Amino acid sequence: MPIMKLKSVLAGICLAAVVAPSQARDFDSSGYFTLLGGYTFFDEERNIEDDPSIAAGLGYEFNRNFAAEVLYGGANLEPDNGATSEFDGRFTRLDVLYHFDDGDAWRPFLIGGGGNYDFSSDGSEFDETQWNLGAGLKHEISDSTDLRFDARGVYGTDNETKDVMLNLGINMLFAGLVVPPEDSDGDGIYDDEDRCPDTPYGAKVDTNGCEIIGDADNDGVKDDVDQCPNTPAGAQVDEKGCAADEDGDGVADVADKCPGTPAGTKVDETGCPADKDGDGVMNSADACPDTPAGAKVDARGCQLVLTETVSIKLNVNFPSGSAIVPESEMAEVEKLATFLRQYPSASITVEGHTDSQGSDTINQVISEQRADAVRDAAIQRFGADPSRISAVGMGEAQPIADNNTAEGRRVNRRVVGVAEATANKE
Repeated sequence: MPIMKLKSVLAGICLAAVVAPSQARDFDSSGYFTLLGGYTFFDEERNIEDDPSIAAGLGYEFNRNFAAEVLYGGANLEPDNGATSEFDGRFTRLDVLYHFDDGDAWRPFLIGGGGNYDFSSDGSEFDETQWNLGAGLKHEISDSTDLRFDARGVYGTDNETKDVMLNLGINMLFAGLVVPPEDSDGDGIYDDEDRCPDTPYGAKVDTNGCEIIGDADNDGVKDDVDQCPNTPAGAQVDEKGCAADEDGDGVADVADKCPGTPAGTKVDETGCPADKDGDGVMNSADACPDTPAGAKVDARGCQLVLTETVSIKLNVNFPSGSAIVPESEMAEVEKLATFLRQYPSASITVEGHTDSQGSDTINQVISEQRADAVRDAAIQRFGADPSRISAVGMGEAQPIADNNTAEGRRVNRRVVGVAEATANKE
């Protein structure tokens, strides 16, 4: 292509960019036709003068970020070794583009790809494979037209040449998917026309997208400021939509059958003092409004409950030198487990003891084993709650009988404990 003609094309492209609006289009994907005017700075080893070129092709933008395009182009080339002959260059190329889309009409991008370049002169020709990589910038000058510019390095694999190419051109979109206008609050009015963009879902709106406020109780006060939305029909209301209530009991005068109720008194729906559970204490002072019928209550309206402390004493004896609970003592362990189930608030610490025979160290170990054995039997055999039984060994330090007699030693070989609970008194 003659240089003057190429300059005219590029000048027209630049003029379009100057007068175009700077707004992003509503396309999600699109096919396009592209026309590029380029200028190549050839590797010195080629002995080719730097020359302009022109290319055309088809592309497709898969979304706002990715696109691919196929181009075919050519140039009239001249050697730079003093020869006057010209030769032709023809190339095909497949490129992939990645756009850094920030929602603006200006979109920077990376570009790269590969292709083939054919050189021909006076009946001889040769070709080479080329790879290119670069960066560029697109400007959306209308809903269907982009101005584009890129600069890239070109590597020829056959002779390891390194060229630099600049391209300026336009993309003309011919098919695309239009992104529908957004309606973020779902009221049927698009955001660009919605003067109230945060309308509650399902609310009725006017042509500006603003909620239409009604008056559900027909008292003349709109629902958005009506603090008493269920005012009785015909009642006179204030600016808050609430009917007059001279005694301040929460029941409007038009429905209040006891208009002189003392301040602070709780009333029923008629405005009269109420005693819901019939215990003689008005609801306004009744801390226990659901007392059973006939129950005696205190001044607060709560049922009087008498309590007593109940307890159980555990005493399990062991043979000399043994930490195994005798079968004959299991009834005592079961009695403890039954008590704990009956009184959920009760807990117990079982203490293991020995007689004085043997060393202090051995007796301490045996006492701990005896306490653990009773605890384990209550849990594993009789289903007691493990968290409510603890065990401790006391060794021989706390005898309750004379260790110099066989009977005294038998009594001292024991596991004991006391469990207490509070129960309601009949």
